[in-house]
Amino acid sequence: MSPLFIQIHHAQNLAARGINIKTINRIYLQTIAKGIYNLTESQFSEVSAIAHQCPLLGGKVVYSARSLYALRDNKAFDDAQICEKAINSQDRISMPSASLVETLKVVPNPASDILEIFIPQNKKSNELVNIRILSSDGRLVAEQNLSSSDLSFRLGVSKLASGLYICLVSRTGVPVQSTKFVIQH
Repeated sequence: MSPLFIQIHHAQNLAARGINIKTINRIYLQTIAKGIYNLTESQFSEVSAIAHQCPLLGGKVVYSARSLYALRDNKAFDDAQICEKAINSQDRISMPSASLVETLKVVPNPASDILEIFIPQNKKSNELVNIRILSSDGRLVAEQNLSSSDLSFRLGVSKLASGLYICLVSRTGVPVQSTKFVIQH
């Protein structure tokens, strides 16, 4: 590995950790700091994405995310298994049924070759669905328009750099849902 690649990879890792810290701090200030001990679905989804990361990659804030996660689910996390999957991203996880998805999901996470994006079904049948993929610094790296009848979309990510990304879904120009995912080669 070249020294430049190591520097770039380290910078991307630091950016991902920074986003994790900001997310967990924001949710903490919205809840625990105000004496609220219940997370909304959106907050729990963000916390869950960070809590399920390998602490070696996501940083110490992964443990803070797990504390918030425990407000809803007292799950034990197996770091050896989580980190092994993160390091060997060739592992595949089962894909959810597209017709059963209630919230935006991206799998596998982390991804290395193909990312499957599952879009929640909407009652309006002739709506335009726009999927945008942003890098952690806000750059648009991929975009796709779909009809509302499309419940999933496969995206090749092998040419994207390793790091944290955001998937934004809009319906007829109005942002509806977003989620974070990691690309790791």
